[in-house]
Amino acid sequence: MPYVHSMMKKSSYEERLIRSAIEFTKTYQECAGQHRALREAKCLQKQFPAILYPIREQDLFAGILEKSSYLVKVSIQGFDEKIVDGVSIIDGAVSTGDPESTMGVRRQQSGYCVHTEYMAYLAKKYPQYATALTDLQSFWETENTWQKYNDALPERLLKYPLCSSPAYSMPRGEGTILHIGGCRVAGMLPDYDKLLQLGLNGLSDEILDRKSRAANDDEHAVLDAMLITVDTVRSACAHYAAEARSLLGDNLQRNAQLNRIAEALDALQERRPESLFEAIQLYRLYAVMAETFDCGRMDVYLGDFYVSDIDCGRITDEDAIAMLTSLWTLIDDYTVNSGGRLALGGKGRRNPQNADRFALVAMETTRRKRSILPTMTLRMTDDVDADVMKKAYDVIGEGCLNPMLYNDERCIEGVSRAMDISLEEAENFLPLGCGEYALNKIGTGSPNSAFNIVKAIEAVLHNGRDSVSGRQIGPETGALVSFQTFDQFYDAFRQQISCLMDVAAECHDIENRIESESCAFLLNAVLSEDCIEKSAGLLDGIRYRGGCTEGFGFTPAGESLYNIKHLVYDEQKYTLEQLAEMLDADFEGFEEQRLELLSLPKYGNDESDVDAMVHEVNRFCTQAAKAAAKKTGLHHYIISSVNPGGVRLGYEAAASADGRSCGDAFSIGNSPMAGRDKNGITALFNSIRGTSVENGGYITNFKISKSMFDPQNRKKTEALFRSYFKNGGQQANITVVGRQHLEDAMEHPENYPNLLVRIGGWSARFIDLESRIQQEVLHRTLY
Repeated sequence: MPYVHSMMKKSSYEERLIRSAIEFTKTYQECAGQHRALREAKCLQKQFPAILYPIREQDLFAGILEKSSYLVKVSIQGFDEKIVDGVSIIDGAVSTGDPESTMGVRRQQSGYCVHTEYMAYLAKKYPQYATALTDLQSFWETENTWQKYNDALPERLLKYPLCSSPAYSMPRGEGTILHIGGCRVAGMLPDYDKLLQLGLNGLSDEILDRKSRAANDDEHAVLDAMLITVDTVRSACAHYAAEARSLLGDNLQRNAQLNRIAEALDALQERRPESLFEAIQLYRLYAVMAETFDCGRMDVYLGDFYVSDIDCGRITDEDAIAMLTSLWTLIDDYTVNSGGRLALGGKGRRNPQNADRFALVAMETTRRKRSILPTMTLRMTDDVDADVMKKAYDVIGEGCLNPMLYNDERCIEGVSRAMDISLEEAENFLPLGCGEYALNKIGTGSPNSAFNIVKAIEAVLHNGRDSVSGRQIGPETGALVSFQTFDQFYDAFRQQISCLMDVAAECHDIENRIESESCAFLLNAVLSEDCIEKSAGLLDGIRYRGGCTEGFGFTPAGESLYNIKHLVYDEQKYTLEQLAEMLDADFEGFEEQRLELLSLPKYGNDESDVDAMVHEVNRFCTQAAKAAAKKTGLHHYIISSVNPGGVRLGYEAAASADGRSCGDAFSIGNSPMAGRDKNGITALFNSIRGTSVENGGYITNFKISKSMFDPQNRKKTEALFRSYFKNGGQQANITVVGRQHLEDAMEHPENYPNLLVRIGGWSARFIDLESRIQQEVLHRTLY
């Protein structure tokens, strides 16, 4: 019998999506008068298993959701685009009505999501459905959550543009300070340990127990909706079990694999997992349906199953590696690069010995597979297992990038302070996506906005305006002549940041309100620590409803402020007007002055004054975010410094007083500007360790020569990083690579399919990067 999956035409899957969208919309309309949680639960029944993608020939587990493989759905977060027949289908901007206040240029929508461009594409491809799809588009035009969020924004929040045009479509240097990304509930890390310890029946029993104590109709409705949702997961298990059996053919080895999938899915409908295979299967399917692609504390929730199977002889390490390799492939193939975070180690684990044994086999899988995802985080404590630490350095030294190293004590302290929570609760912290901090099972905190910190200084130099377009992008803070002291200038910078931080936090709070009015996000609510007991949806029941903004350009902003203080105020060599003239000209005719700006002390060289200025910018932005939260209904608001947005946002910033030219990239995260750290790795460590722990997740890139991991140098390298962390270093992203390999890969990409590099909080194949990012990586200092 031919392999059924290979026979399955794309048209049959697309028509399934169309029929699902029609049924989904009909159910939504019919449930208009019901509690929103019940409406969502019934819509999920139509959504799943309809949009789940078939098992592929190489898969050992079921559970695939294509990026943007939907027309309409309820989702915790949307996706940006879908490639269909070689064509990129991307939803356009959603405008508030004011062309100066465009809210979004990328699809990042949670709640009730509509992929309108894909819908229009399918209407042309399948004319028999054209009328129905046109009706769907018309209905969802105003009913989708994104539009309701835009409609809810008050005019006072739209005084300044909240997003730029699509990337690189504007003149170099033109942009905004604040970028609002729009609706999504990222920052949710479900309690997968609870899922695997209880199983689906155990979850149902917990919900039924709470239902027996329900006090009113609303509580009954939410709990009934949760029960329906757990049943929907069971239905997805049954669907995939039947599909696995339908794929049986002449290949005996593949038949054994398919039968194993089917038998596990049969069992998981009736009981908790009893083996590593069953645990991975239930985790994977639930994670796909909940669309929470960060993996959480995998060593905790899979560690016991792995150890039990190994110790009783059911499997070998090679069997475990085969399973994890398949899981890693599913994560890598169907998760965006900024997702797929997997945590190992750290305080707060209930089973540290078993978790550490699992960590070793997980890292070995990564060493062999060399895939981009999952991205590993190792939370290191003072008593970290020696074998775990050795394995981490083995994997890093081979150029696999993983795991990223986190100083657990310092990070817990920082999360506690940044989020105003107890140290015990802060032990739940995990780096999310690109490295932003989130709280496992007790919190949400979407990174839904971005700050161009350098652009805020530009706004001060132009009374709140963009220097290229002249558009007002921040508050008017006064003419340059009014800044007679550096403190006055710096206060104007703080006004730019604080004003727009308040806007960002309020937008995020409004977004959460609109989302909670639309959805309960049941799949995630069931696996939070509080929502079942509170009989509430995710955003109403979660213990900490927070937010996160991503900050870009901390380092060049700090260096710019240092240069302004030194040359304009301390030495009085230039006036602010003269400096602004140089920057507006992009140093044309001022090359000597640009070289002078570049020659002053730079971050990363153990230069105390400039280091202190960079840390001060970090500290102030963190405090501004924290203060903004207190004016809203958010429990916390944090700012991170994480991913490669510094390339895009650098393009949108004019020349800056650190000597950077118009449009040049910012450094990534809490790192020096590429090539400016010249005094050795110890000096770099000394600069970085002064960063306040009270932040929302800062990453630092270290590009290390392969020779530093040679046998004769390995102990010295490990000692260097031990000293760094002992003296306050918070985090390290280590890329082990040679410059010559990067240069050759740019010339001959076909020879380097597995050359991996750390971008910021996430990784990529070097040859897949756009040239701007390749150049940034190439010019980082190599130690």
